[in-house]
Parts: sequence; C-alpha cells; structure tokens
Amino acid sequence: MEVRKLKNSDGVAFYALAHVEGVDGLTTASATVDGLLTASDKRKLDNTPSITQTDIDFWNSKQDTTFTSPDGSKFRLLVDNNGNFISQRV
Repeated sequence: MEVRKLKNSDGVAFYALAHVEGVDGLTTASATVDGLLTASDKRKLDNTPSITQTDIDFWNSKQDTTFTSPDGSKFRLLVDNNGNFISQRV
C-alpha cells in the first residue's frame, strides 16, 4: 500500500483521512468478530458504564490539593472566575 502526503493551498503537508470502508481488510468490530479492535476489547468497551454529571462533580470535588508551607501552615489553591489564583489557609 502506498501512503501519499498531500499539501494544502498554503503548502502545509497533511495525510488524507480514510473511511473504514475505503481500507481493504479493515472492518468494524463486533462482540464476536475482530475488526478495528478485538472482539474481546469491543465487549469490554460496550460494557463500560456511562459517566454522569454526578460522577464528574464527585471527581472534581475530590481534586482539592493541600499545600504545606515551610512553617507547616496548610493552604488550598483556588481559582476565581477570572482565572486568578487565591490561596486559602485550611
């Protein structure tokens, strides 16, 4: 198979995107047939639970990090709506 590098009107090189049906021997996977990934991996992917907004909110609430200054004081780093950092003693 020959791979061709193309250039856009600005001379920037790129590679053409291909649809799965345009590549000989490449098929989508199912739970029983290998394809772009193994059937086993397809089953795992199909059984992956969906992530909800509640999951995201819970994860984000656990991301607080406490910093310790040289004298042992503890601080949490926050960000305001303008992107400014604020340190808060905890």
